[in-house]
Amino acid sequence: MDILSSQPLSEIESQYYVGKFDKDEYARISRLDKYGVVNNKGEIVVPCIYDDIMPVEKDYNTFWRRNYEGYSFGSLGYSAVFKEGKWGVINKQHQLILKCNYDKINTYSEGLFSVIKRKKCGCISLSGEEIVPFVYEHVSGFNNGYAVCYCAETAEYGNAHNPIHKNHRYGIIDNRGKKVVDTIYAALQQLPTGVDFVAGEAPSSYSLRLDVYGKKFGIHEFEFNYHFVNGFAIIRAAGDKYGAMSETGHVVIPPVYDSVANFNNKFFLVNRKSDTGRQYFLINNKGEITHQTDQFNKIHQSNGYLFFDEKITKYSVKEGLLNDGLNVMLPAQYYPLRFCRNGLLLAKDKAHSYLITISGDILLEIKGWDIDSFKSWYKIEEEKSILVFIDKQLSVVDSKGKVVKNLPYSFASHHNMQLSPEDYFYKVLIGPEPDRTIGRSDWLSHSGKWGLLDKNFEEIISPLYNRLSFSKKDNKVLIAGLGENIFTTRDDDGLEVVVSAEGMKCGVINFDNEIIVPVIYDWIEETDYNLFVVYKGGKLFYDYEDDNWFFKDGKKGVVNAKGIEIIPTVYDFISIRKSYIFGFETDPSGYRSQVFDAFDLFGNKMSSPLPEFKHDQLSNF
Repeated sequence: MDILSSQPLSEIESQYYVGKFDKDEYARISRLDKYGVVNNKGEIVVPCIYDDIMPVEKDYNTFWRRNYEGYSFGSLGYSAVFKEGKWGVINKQHQLILKCNYDKINTYSEGLFSVIKRKKCGCISLSGEEIVPFVYEHVSGFNNGYAVCYCAETAEYGNAHNPIHKNHRYGIIDNRGKKVVDTIYAALQQLPTGVDFVAGEAPSSYSLRLDVYGKKFGIHEFEFNYHFVNGFAIIRAAGDKYGAMSETGHVVIPPVYDSVANFNNKFFLVNRKSDTGRQYFLINNKGEITHQTDQFNKIHQSNGYLFFDEKITKYSVKEGLLNDGLNVMLPAQYYPLRFCRNGLLLAKDKAHSYLITISGDILLEIKGWDIDSFKSWYKIEEEKSILVFIDKQLSVVDSKGKVVKNLPYSFASHHNMQLSPEDYFYKVLIGPEPDRTIGRSDWLSHSGKWGLLDKNFEEIISPLYNRLSFSKKDNKVLIAGLGENIFTTRDDDGLEVVVSAEGMKCGVINFDNEIIVPVIYDWIEETDYNLFVVYKGGKLFYDYEDDNWFFKDGKKGVVNAKGIEIIPTVYDFISIRKSYIFGFETDPSGYRSQVFDAFDLFGNKMSSPLPEFKHDQLSNF
């Protein structure tokens, strides 16, 4: 294992730019426009000798997620490395698995790397042996010994490393390189079993089921399928008609219905519109209709429950509950009616909101809705308590509707950390009722002090801040603000709000309430690097259509993860590209020569010759 001797991370940081540590406890490092990897022990596991490093995964969705989250290695332990214009593959011990001889590394699965060389795709084993010949335009990841491949024409406007293909013809190969189905189909998709496929004679149209022996069977034609859940996927055909398909490619519900929803992992709730109203069906996994009705205005499913609408007037409805025989369990007397969890429902009438049982027994009168509805979406911690307001009192309530704890906050909202459904927090506020006329941003519509609770409702950050926002790039920090917002103008139609940035100062804190970036800046934006772009002066504009804030007329600089301002706040625009930071006095998005200053990622100003860049490759702030 080629690991340099362990050093304190502080020493590593003095010699290299260190990115964010991923959940595998690795971070990319760079020096002099070269990249490597360090672990959380301070060991440089990959020296800075490569022009780029990125994870290798089985499929592109996993790759883009892990690459976006800053992972150095793929989930199976491999990285693609770029050197002298070619790509290779290394493992976590910095052993060179594939030499840097390839134009692109696509995927890794079942012991094979899908790679591109001289504009053609093939597969190489871990030992470097060519298994799939370089005769295809693309080979996908293998599943259960098989993969989809295609041949195609390269469009004139493509390039060598990222060609754009047209007139695709798909086939199937096995992990020994043998072509088991010729590349003759205009559409071909591998199903979760790995040995079943759907194919079509026209692009984005599937009318055949294939096996790995080349046998084909006709199926109801469809254009698109959604994700498989418990062995089945919803399919969509022309005219927005829906059905369902098994993971072996059998169409169990033909795509002739107006909607299809998976219900209780046993049935599908199916809807067909007619001139006289809607018909609803429950269809089992064998495609058999078990129940049907046309007695209800609308039926929808949520978390294993069937809710129905009953029209009261032309413009109003009330909701009730059905059982899985489409019989009424709870009459329509509330609107809206929503599943909470633990067999409890949230119900609302004209004047009140309630926590009720599925039989309709009222347990509590509450204010508004519960704050824990997200837990039912992810089906987590169903036995634990929920957070509701009872007569303006924020309370923790158990599964029987009993108050077990009162909390001293006037408002609360949950935040899920996205990487794991069970990793969540609560933002809490001490302050007056929210002003709903001021945008949809918590820190503007609620004046008061924000804090943070963990998922057990324990306070981890006291309510001290006028703004508290979760980081979009780094799950370990928050954007914090102190001071009141100063509203300078609001236009007549209410579509724009202008806020003076001087009314609040922003910084960055961690979950231990330690200050990372001093709370002295008028605005802060995150970057894909372990850096923050900071603003001084100027104004904020709220765009209701984009539901976002935009900063204008201020000066910008850069602060590192230790809170040190490495680039002064004197620039109109900041752009970051790989190992360089550019400071502009004019908008860099125009395609013309401009005066700029260039820095490395430590903030060291560079002298001539300045690095070159393409305007469309800059990330601008």
